[in-house]
Amino acid sequence: MKTAALGAVALVGLLGGAGAQASAVYYTIDLRNGVANAPPTPFISLVSSPADTNGDTWFETVMKINLNDPGQLNPYKFAEFRIHYDGAPTGLSVNIGDSSTNNGGSGDSGTQSNDAELQIGALQGSPAADYQRFQVFGNDNTPPGQKVQADVAGLGTQAHDVFLTIGNEYAAWNGGAGLEGNVTSPYLFALNGQADSEGPVNHDIYAAFNRVISDPGTDRLGSGVGMVTVCLSDDASCFNAVPSPGSLSLAMLGLLGLVTARARWQRAG
Repeated sequence: MKTAALGAVALVGLLGGAGAQASAVYYTIDLRNGVANAPPTPFISLVSSPADTNGDTWFETVMKINLNDPGQLNPYKFAEFRIHYDGAPTGLSVNIGDSSTNNGGSGDSGTQSNDAELQIGALQGSPAADYQRFQVFGNDNTPPGQKVQADVAGLGTQAHDVFLTIGNEYAAWNGGAGLEGNVTSPYLFALNGQADSEGPVNHDIYAAFNRVISDPGTDRLGSGVGMVTVCLSDDASCFNAVPSPGSLSLAMLGLLGLVTARARWQRAG
């Protein structure tokens, strides 16, 4: 697994005088036993507390996460997730979106034009391989033919925890076995006050596990996710599983002494 450790060391040297960073905050939910303590920060709230609505012994939950919101003095720019599968996934086991009415497969119920989302899984009754499939979808403004921003087979398995990072116009993933990558796009999560033609400007994302965010019915429930830890950070370093945009480039520039230059980090193939 690649890490951002080198980047972190170099960034300390580069940015040490730029002011203290906000301490990362962690929150864990047990979806085998339905255990969810009160979130330790006002920037995380439960929209749907853990509940086994279909009696399959897997609890489902939805949380709302606020990021980088100046109106709430929110210092956190990234939401990072460590997702542990206790069993082979079925249905839609992960759904993270920019809209409160995202429900998998891209789009929402007209609540927001900024309605990007990502998912692991597929509708109940799909081929088993599709339950492990990871996809990232752009929002309503995405040009034709670019709606699917990422498509990775086999990401959701018991073999390795899945790490996801969400930031403004950014998504990254690491599922082990070389299944890692990131997308930076103006059609992804709008968390910097971008205008919205259908709803209010906001700094919120929604994260659902063992179900979709809104209106799961019976065919958009899922199973397999046993434990989720979410971490809010300002530098995407909670799990050292995926780097934040620019972090590796900044590290290399620091080593070279080019402290005034900045470049966008791109993962090597």
